[in-house]
Amino acid sequence: MPQRGRRRLLAGVCAVLMGPVPAWSRSIATRGPEAQAADTLPVLRQASGHPMRYWLSLPRQWTPGRRWPVVVTLDGGNKAWLTNAEGFARERNRRNYSFILVTPEILSNGGTDLRHMAEYHYASSVWDEVERTGRCRFDVEGLHAILADVQRQYGGERTYFVTGWSAGGHLTWALVFREPERLRAAALSGANFNGRCLTNEVPHAFPVSRAPERTRLPVKLFEGSDDPALTSPQPIAAMRLASENGYATVSRDTIQGMPHSPMPEQVLRFFNSLVR
Repeated sequence: MPQRGRRRLLAGVCAVLMGPVPAWSRSIATRGPEAQAADTLPVLRQASGHPMRYWLSLPRQWTPGRRWPVVVTLDGGNKAWLTNAEGFARERNRRNYSFILVTPEILSNGGTDLRHMAEYHYASSVWDEVERTGRCRFDVEGLHAILADVQRQYGGERTYFVTGWSAGGHLTWALVFREPERLRAAALSGANFNGRCLTNEVPHAFPVSRAPERTRLPVKLFEGSDDPALTSPQPIAAMRLASENGYATVSRDTIQGMPHSPMPEQVLRFFNSLVR
């Protein structure tokens, strides 16, 4: 049986006997771009020159020699990286979108003693550095390293789409406000906002970008009518800050019957409408 078939058979057996295959059960991939193009399942990788881990999924039509749109998906406080990555990959494949998908294992999406959480597999030396310099610096610098890899190795475009669900909204809003020139668009699904990562862990400093790209950056808030967080004041605060700082293309949609969800269907449809 081919290696790919054996892997899927093993995953199916594990799913029956043990439930979903945990994220840590797949080793960090070393396959080249051509081999990965034949398999759209998310694969675990690590950024070059940075310890951040991430799940990478190429579109089935991927080929070298051209540029591809990139979508970064930021999971919420449940930190179910692989579940998030697979949900977006299924929707991308179902619609035959051309996105390269990246789901980084970030630290800014809540929690107290992250060092000892089962969802993380960073070395003690990494946690020591995080405690010294902060979670947000780890996330921003790690994401920059990942995107540099994706651009160099897989032809990812220079600017990228980003979406954050629930507590993944903290970093999403921070990227919108800190570096809009790097973004192609942003989508937030039931997303949180409290100014986290806007300050580099320094209180009372809001260095919102003055880059001209901010005025035309598409930002869409998706909220479910059945989401308990629907009445949260946090999205209003984020939209107010955006308006006060010249972000002119921020909108908000309520999806009827939708619970608290990453909403891959709505998010990827929005992003695909912006692909030329």
